[in-house]
Amino acid sequence: MIIYLDAFRPAKGVRKPQGALRPDEFCALKADQWTIPLTEEIVDMIGRDVVGKDREWLMSKATPWPLKLANEPVVLSENFDSVRNAFIFCTLAGDPVDEIVAGQWGKLDGPYKLIEAGYWPMITKLSELVEDILELST
Repeated sequence: MIIYLDAFRPAKGVRKPQGALRPDEFCALKADQWTIPLTEEIVDMIGRDVVGKDREWLMSKATPWPLKLANEPVVLSENFDSVRNAFIFCTLAGDPVDEIVAGQWGKLDGPYKLIEAGYWPMITKLSELVEDILELST
């Protein structure tokens, strides 16, 4: 089983590249830049609930995200189609979770949970996240 935590969900049955991200969606990039830094502005966009000591800790551990990793599309093998999926969506991360759950971004092919958190519930809602993971994995 794969549990997607507020992440790109590849479409099963698709054997062509899919899912490349637009890195400039997070910050302006220079021509020779090869990483996306985790800035306070980005944290404010997708993880506003990380505050105080938790934010200080996050920012002290943050490393830039390689552009190649961010914008390289995935290609799935046929074996992926048989893997069961489950989803945890973070309602404060900026995505229209209500549209996603309603199927407007593609049908969800597994159970899901909603967690009232930004992009880092492993920092802000750890106990709730663990409970959701355990419940979805059974």
